[in-house]
Amino acid sequence: MQRGGIPELRHSRTWREAIHIPPDGTGTELQKHDFYQLALTAEASFFGTLPRNSETSSDLAKRWEKNLRMWREENPTGIIIATLGMGADGHTAGIFPDGDAQKFNNLFHASNWITAYSADTKYPERVTTTLTFLKQIDFGLVYVCGTHKKPKLDELLKNQSKVNNLPALVWHEIKDTKIFTDIF
Repeated sequence: MQRGGIPELRHSRTWREAIHIPPDGTGTELQKHDFYQLALTAEASFFGTLPRNSETSSDLAKRWEKNLRMWREENPTGIIIATLGMGADGHTAGIFPDGDAQKFNNLFHASNWITAYSADTKYPERVTTTLTFLKQIDFGLVYVCGTHKKPKLDELLKNQSKVNNLPALVWHEIKDTKIFTDIF
């Protein structure tokens, strides 16, 4: 993971990681924060990653993929900045560990940038970026908080696993990554 500064940005388009949001309305919290309002005032443009009425996970994945690829085509030198985190199991960006390497690779190492899949989690129906897309990030700002995550953070920093067992290993392939943690 390289070290370096983030250049001054004049124009940006932003998006966020998504999961297939349950119908209880969870997922709109970002729009309530000052950051969102400041970004709108600065004329940053957003494209929604919340499912639309009657939109399936696959439909959402296709729409999100199309938006990302259009953005890249319109902004070939655009800088991608992402905030990421890690769960106690080593998951990141909605990509959970899977002991079946072939299944994991088919989902997350394919040419697509977005995938829809079912995970063995509280919210099983998920839509997220793939490792293929995450490797295109220019600057990753990573937050790992909680001592219960120390074993996986140590494993990650030593680069001693396989990405299907510790998806956060993809951070090593991001151009510039800064990890912020309260774990000592």
